[in-house]
Amino acid sequence: MKMIWQWFLKNRMITKRNYSTPLFLFILALSFLSAASFRFNLGVIPVVFPVFPLLILYFLCETTKKKIFLGLRMAIFSLIALLTIGLVVSLLISMRHFSAPEFYIHDGALQAEEAIKYFLNGKNPYAEDYLGTPLIRWGYTAMAGEPNPALFHFTYLPFLFLFALPFYLSGIFLIGWFDIRFVFCFCFIGSLYLLYKIVKSERNRLLFLIIFAFNPIFVLDLVEGYNDVFILFWLLLTIYFLKRGRITLSAVPLGLALASKQTAWFILPFYFIFVSRQVKPKRLIPLVLGVAKKCWPLFAACLLFILPFLLWNTRSFIGDTYQYLDGSLSTSYPIRGMGFSSWLVSLGIIKSALGNYPFWLFQVIFSLPVLVFLVKKQLRENSLARMVINYAIFLSVFWFFSRFFNYSYPGCLSQLLLIGAALDS
Repeated sequence: MKMIWQWFLKNRMITKRNYSTPLFLFILALSFLSAASFRFNLGVIPVVFPVFPLLILYFLCETTKKKIFLGLRMAIFSLIALLTIGLVVSLLISMRHFSAPEFYIHDGALQAEEAIKYFLNGKNPYAEDYLGTPLIRWGYTAMAGEPNPALFHFTYLPFLFLFALPFYLSGIFLIGWFDIRFVFCFCFIGSLYLLYKIVKSERNRLLFLIIFAFNPIFVLDLVEGYNDVFILFWLLLTIYFLKRGRITLSAVPLGLALASKQTAWFILPFYFIFVSRQVKPKRLIPLVLGVAKKCWPLFAACLLFILPFLLWNTRSFIGDTYQYLDGSLSTSYPIRGMGFSSWLVSLGIIKSALGNYPFWLFQVIFSLPVLVFLVKKQLRENSLARMVINYAIFLSVFWFFSRFFNYSYPGCLSQLLLIGAALDS
C-alpha cells in the first residue's frame, strides 16, 4: 500500500501547481467578451458557449505534470484567443466594411489609412488636411466646441503608415478593401510569439501570454485600432535580439519603432546604458563612440524614414509631429485625459482646454529627477528587465505631466511593465 501511495504521489494528476494561469484565462477571456459586447454594441456573442468547455479542458491540462500537455495548453490558449479577440476584431472590421469607413475604428487608425492613400497619390500626409476624408464624419467628442484637430494634423511618424503599405496594396488586390487592423493583428500575434520566446520560465510563460493577450485595459483599444501594439512589437523584437547578444541587429527594430511613434524615443537612455556594458572602453568619449558604432542601424533607420518627410515640408512635419502635441498651434490637440493637465482645467487654473500652457516646464521639473534616479539604478543593475521597467516608469511620469494623458496610455504602460516582469521571471 505504501509503495502504491508513493507511486501515486510521484505520478499524481492533481499537483500543487499554481492555478492562477487557468483562473486568469477564465476571468480575462470572459471579461473581454463581456466588455467588448458592451463597448461596441455587439449583443450576445455566441462564441461564449464553446469557450467554456475549452476553459475547462485547459484547467484539466493544468493539473498534470506530463510535458505532452504543455503543447495542448498552448493550443487551447491560442484557440480561445482566436475565438474571442480574433472574433471581435473580425466583427468590427466586417461591420465597418458593410457600413461606413468612419464606424467601428479609432480615428488615429482611420487617419493612418488616409495617409497611405495620400502618399500613394504623391501627396505629403503631413502637408495635407483630412477634411475631404471619412475622418470628418468620425464621432469626435469636442471639449470646447472645437473640430477634431486630427483633421489638420497627422501626428504619427512615417514608418507607421509606410510599413502598412504592402498590407494595403495586398488587401486592395485580393479583397478590394483594407483595414489597418490587419497590420495591428499581425503585430499582436508577433508580439505574443516574441514574448513566448523571451520568457525563460516554462511555468510562467503561458501566464504572461494570457495576461498580455487579454489585458483588459489594452485589448479593447487594440481591437478598436489603437496603434500601441505596433510599437510594442518592434520593442519586443529589440529585446529578443538583445537577449541573444545581437546588439547591432537589435538597433534595427528599435530604429523602426523610433521612426513610427514618439512614444519609443523615451527608451533610448536606458537602451544605450544597456548596450554600454558590451563596450570595453569605459572612458566617456570612447564609450559613447563605441555605443554609437554598435547602434548605427538605429540612426540609419531614423534618417531613412524621417529625413525625406522632414525635407519634403519641414514646417508641416514639425507642426504635425511636435507642435500639434505641445499646444503651440491654434489647432493643437486639446487638454484632455486623466493627467495633471486635466486637473488644472477642472480646478479652473487653466480656463480653456484649447489654451497653450507650458506643460514642458512640469515635465522637466518632475521627469528629469526621475530620469537621473532611474539611470543611476540601471547603472547598478544593468539588465533587460531594468531597462524596460525604467522606460515604463519614465514614460508614465512624462505622459502624466504632458498636455494630455489619454485613456489608452495605462494599457500601453501596463504591457511594458508586464514585459519587464516577464524578463525578470
